[in-house]
Amino acid sequence: LASNNQAVDGWGQNSWGQLGDSTTTSRQSPVQVVGVGGTGFLTGVTSLGTGLLHSLAVTQNGVVAWGLNPHGELGNNSNVASTAPVEVLGVDGSGNLTNVTSVDGGEYFSSAVGPDGVYAWGRNDGGFLAVGNTTPSRIPLVSAHFQPGNVTFAGTPGTSISSDTNSWSVVS
Repeated sequence: LASNNQAVDGWGQNSWGQLGDSTTTSRQSPVQVVGVGGTGFLTGVTSLGTGLLHSLAVTQNGVVAWGLNPHGELGNNSNVASTAPVEVLGVDGSGNLTNVTSVDGGEYFSSAVGPDGVYAWGRNDGGFLAVGNTTPSRIPLVSAHFQPGNVTFAGTPGTSISSDTNSWSVVS
């Protein structure tokens, strides 16, 4: 839940740190998501997304993610879970993924919309990443099947990408 000051609050089950408060304690009341590396609080958030047991945000400095990470769904070239936000790496595996307008997650994978089209990373055994193979990736890849344009994300954790004519969307 994003607030007026572009900060993020979360609550509920937290066994893998998906609330982003640097703990694995489940919460019945909202707690503020900490900043990258557990310093301060996450601010400047313009878009949020959730996967099965991980969360993502677009900030003024780029994309961040936190929570469970067995397939690289946090996009930081690791498969280690994080209870605090980590920077999602750029497409070449360096820097931070920037110029993104929206993010969303699925069951052990993540995706984002940027100027090059759709980026995806994480689990790929069902071809979830839409990159023409079933190899998982711990860093964002650009999908060759999605071109810049009308791409939107909506739905619930475990979503997938579908199309109709010239528009792509994430649906349940």
